[in-house]
Amino acid sequence: IIVAGCDKKIVAYGREGHVLQTFDYSRDRSEKEFTVAASSPSGQSIVVGSYD
Repeated sequence: IIVAGCDKKIVAYGREGHVLQTFDYSRDRSEKEFTVAASSPSGQSIVVGSYD
């Protein structure tokens, strides 16, 4: 599961609910909240977007 939102963080969770990886953009003043995400058909890649 990939979670992203208005806190400017992207968090990937494993099958058991533990955090696999976190990307924290909360200190980047030029970054806006994440508003869109898409995954590849295989599920191997994901793209998360915001606006500016």
